[in-house]
Amino acid sequence: MDENGNNNRNQAATPEAIIPIDIHYSKLLDWLIDRKHCKGDWRDQTLQIREKINNAIQDMPENDEIKQLLSGTYIHYFHCLKIIEVLKISESATKNIFGRYSSKRMKDWQQIVAMYEADSIGLAEAADMLMRNVNYEIAASKKNIGKCQQQLRDLTRKESEYTSNANIFRNKFLQTCKQIGIQGKNIKAELNELLQTLPELYDDLVTDSKQLSKAYEFYRAFVTFLDDSNGEGKQLDILPLLKCIINKGNITVYEWKTGQPPPDTIDFGDLDLTTGSPDTIDFGDSNTIDYGDSNAIDFGDNTNEIDFGDENNAIDYGDEINFDISVENGDTTSNNQEQSSTIDDQDLMTILDDTRSRNCFIDNLTELQGFFKQRVNEMSEEANIVSVNQFQDAPRQLQLTSTEEISSMKSVVDSILEKLTSVKMQHLFLIKTSERYVDRLAESLKQKENLAEKMLESLKNSQERREKIKEQLIEAEPKLNNLIAKTKELQTEVAAELSKRYQNRPVNIMGEINLI
Repeated sequence: MDENGNNNRNQAATPEAIIPIDIHYSKLLDWLIDRKHCKGDWRDQTLQIREKINNAIQDMPENDEIKQLLSGTYIHYFHCLKIIEVLKISESATKNIFGRYSSKRMKDWQQIVAMYEADSIGLAEAADMLMRNVNYEIAASKKNIGKCQQQLRDLTRKESEYTSNANIFRNKFLQTCKQIGIQGKNIKAELNELLQTLPELYDDLVTDSKQLSKAYEFYRAFVTFLDDSNGEGKQLDILPLLKCIINKGNITVYEWKTGQPPPDTIDFGDLDLTTGSPDTIDFGDSNTIDYGDSNAIDFGDNTNEIDFGDENNAIDYGDEINFDISVENGDTTSNNQEQSSTIDDQDLMTILDDTRSRNCFIDNLTELQGFFKQRVNEMSEEANIVSVNQFQDAPRQLQLTSTEEISSMKSVVDSILEKLTSVKMQHLFLIKTSERYVDRLAESLKQKENLAEKMLESLKNSQERREKIKEQLIEAEPKLNNLIAKTKELQTEVAAELSKRYQNRPVNIMGEINLI
């Protein structure tokens, strides 16, 4: 007893009342069962309570607070307590003089609360709900949102790749079409039409090549000067194909080899075998041979014998007769005809059409290009004493040609080589020599265009999918926030309920629930 006569037992209990009770959220249900607040079979008893709740919510008053409590959430014990508080206002008219409500709504929810409070079923259900929300519902929702956000990042990256690849394939298609010289709308038809421009391109190359006449003569004089070991000054014959094109243009391979144009017809004097029927000879209007007025041939005065000469009536055949005569199919041909029969199709092609002669022409140009390049480098060097001494005895043509003139000659050679070896010309040569190449080239170009279209289609699909994922996020994020808020609220309500049972000691529900 103290001086005022009060019992010190209450004062001794005061320090214990302020000691907090810390419970891990995942152990909360086991904690309640261990301390006999609820029974282990509480789940079996909740089935009847859930059935009553489902029936009770079918008849509820029009109230915004109740709608908010019942919308999109699992109704538990603490919700039922709040519903009763709302019904106390809405159902106040049914209250009798004894303080009881005659309203069926109120009675139903009061009965539900009474069932929840028996054996602390409502508290056990709330503890289980806390653990389920933290471990499963919130975790799954966060995982789903994280997955959607990752998908958005991946789709954004892929869309960038699709856009880049579409531009690459499209640019490759347009660049190749530009190099070939077509628009790319009707590829095969444009390629076949492009082949018709080849003669005109040949004419341009020949025109440009004729500008190399001075360059050719300079190179020949240079080689002749360095190779003139006998001192005769005889001009060498170099770069034969370049010389031929400069002088004669794009002639046939046959004419380049033989110096003569290929024969069109074979002339046997007055007889032209290129017309009429090849199996008959035209004898004129009549079908018979005109032997003159007489039906007999005049063999001289004596029609009964033939004079074979003076000796032994023998015929003089000369020293020797060559009977080694071969007649094939009854035809006789002249030397010109035999020569023309040996001409193959390749010889009838022009120099620039034929692959071998064209490559030889390119080699000639490359050789000339290399010479002028080296010559420009040598003449550009300062105080090149060796070069000066070497060309003291050179012809005036070599000594008076300036570096600028040689550079100009080299530019012409470079231009011709660039045209002749361009992508367009290479495609044209292949198109001309191979019919199947047109199909392969058209297929290759179409494939580039199709790849660009495929990338754009993938981009469109990705954008549509991204919009759907955004819609999912717009729905999922508020649901997650609402679930977290409800869980936090339920945590506070459970802690407050437990605090009442332990003389208002502070109760802390610990663990990951505080990190959500």
